[in-house]
Amino acid sequence: MLALLVLISACSNNTVDSTTLDTEEVTVLETEVKGFLLNAETALEFAVIRGDMSSDIITKSAVSLRNEIAELIGYEIKISTDWEKSPFYKYELIVGNTLRPEQLGDDIDFRSVGERGYLIACSESRLYICGGSDEGTLLGVDWFRNNILNAAKNNIEIEDGYCYRQEQQYDIPALLVDSKDTKEWKIVYNSTDGKKAAKLLQDVLYKTTGCWHEITDEDSGVPAFYLGFTVPELTGIFRTYVQDGSLWFSTSSKQSGIEGCVSAFLNTYIYSNTGAINFPDGFEYTDLGDYIIVYGLN
Repeated sequence: MLALLVLISACSNNTVDSTTLDTEEVTVLETEVKGFLLNAETALEFAVIRGDMSSDIITKSAVSLRNEIAELIGYEIKISTDWEKSPFYKYELIVGNTLRPEQLGDDIDFRSVGERGYLIACSESRLYICGGSDEGTLLGVDWFRNNILNAAKNNIEIEDGYCYRQEQQYDIPALLVDSKDTKEWKIVYNSTDGKKAAKLLQDVLYKTTGCWHEITDEDSGVPAFYLGFTVPELTGIFRTYVQDGSLWFSTSSKQSGIEGCVSAFLNTYIYSNTGAINFPDGFEYTDLGDYIIVYGLN
């Protein structure tokens, strides 16, 4: 049987329609595996893996990819999820955001490429196709299909360590506070409505800057985005300011709360802005309702 070998060794920048999970135990050979291998001989040890809670669009994409692979090699291909009781396979094609990196200790930082970015990465005998969102994952699946799957006959081999990254370009490539990059900062909250406000800030900054900021209610004293730790003296206002190298959000509005303060900041400085932004030491934005006072920015 002739085979076309697709060998990728460097890091560079339709017959089945069921989604029934196959939970049959698979015998894993105790031979050293140095990469992802897909052909007729490995079909019984191979599966497409999606998240157990994956969206419909990712589930359909994983099923479609499974069908195309089955047609390519001429064998039925299993599909399963990352559910803890589902089996692990010797060779896996992992689609979307799953628990596999955590379960197997693989360093797959899919959020680092942004919502519309994607990552094709091989770790031992597992090939990941994932993006910062479902949209990014679908773009990654299309890239894999067009550049690897369609170039193969009935054999695909990808070396362990292979990595292809397509990063999203952002309207705000850098968000600085006192001239220091905030990409490693956490979002710290301590008010009752703070977690919802923190999630809003996290989502918008990820979309506009590509940085994913962890949310926590534990104050470690390091520079961060601090929500609700102070209250302005005047009632019914929003105040955002730079102090001690951190960006602070505070409000005395009982109606809008800290989420309203975060929304006012995002509307003013993030949604319609482009280019790097620096909030210098001494910056202050105060929304008094009737008018706004700003210090420290031109």
